[in-house]
Amino acid sequence: MIWGCTEWQEPQIGEEQVYVLTPRDSLKTDVATQLFYWYGVEGATHYELQIVTPNFGRIDQLVLDTNVSGTKYQFTLNPGEYEWSIRAYNNSSSTGYTVHRLYIDSTLNLNNQQLILKSPSDNDTTNNPRQIFKWQSLYNADSYRFELWKNSFTGDFVLFRDTPKDTLAYNVPGEGRFVWRVRGENPSSNTIYSDRAFYLDTTLPNTPVLQQPDDGDFINSAQLDFQWTRGSQTGSSIRDTFFLATDPNMTDLRERRQVKGNTLSLDTLSNGVYYWRVRSYDKAGNTSSYSSTRQFTLQP
Repeated sequence: MIWGCTEWQEPQIGEEQVYVLTPRDSLKTDVATQLFYWYGVEGATHYELQIVTPNFGRIDQLVLDTNVSGTKYQFTLNPGEYEWSIRAYNNSSSTGYTVHRLYIDSTLNLNNQQLILKSPSDNDTTNNPRQIFKWQSLYNADSYRFELWKNSFTGDFVLFRDTPKDTLAYNVPGEGRFVWRVRGENPSSNTIYSDRAFYLDTTLPNTPVLQQPDDGDFINSAQLDFQWTRGSQTGSSIRDTFFLATDPNMTDLRERRQVKGNTLSLDTLSNGVYYWRVRSYDKAGNTSSYSSTRQFTLQP
């Protein structure tokens, strides 16, 4: 019996349409931060979102041109007249554009406005104490109040600063979980706070300690079981990389694998002399020293 295989074909979405949830067409509002939200199209992998002023027939400025994998995107606009478009696409086809108008009125009242935080991303994990905090500016905010706390907003206070800019650089002390928030202010009003968290981990993972096989072992088993330890450690999650070579300098690599646990089994090696070692990496980007290198001989 001969089994045939059917080549997978990507869905054709050229006849589909993107339907918008918010903002509605021709909306007039003084809320500068808008949530662009649409229904997903089956078979689409991404969506192209464009915003221009005043309209696509007479473009004075391309305000935004971005590709989104989800079905929502938040963006802050200055007062003015806009048209925005959205289309769905995949590698082989795309829908037509859905186009809506939007009018942003000016106001000095910040109470209904929302500040969009840009970086670091929410729940980011890093080993760099030098953090660049960024947010999207509001046309009617004269300054921004920035706060940084350890663990939570009821935890240890780290930094408070008022700045007219939409960027603040700071060397964060210590390690652990930090939360930060920003609000826009002018003499008569302020936005609510927008907040995020991040994790700072500057501690190197422990150096792995090899357990088995022992150095100098002669092995005649078809399956090799490697095992090591690295001790208990707090901080960001850790993965190990296993290295296997045919020379003591570890230049002629035969295996290099990321391992979630502290064991690895191999059954594809030919007879000969091998060398192995392990190194640990954590989510923050810290790297341990290499373990010691062990040698073993695989024989019939």
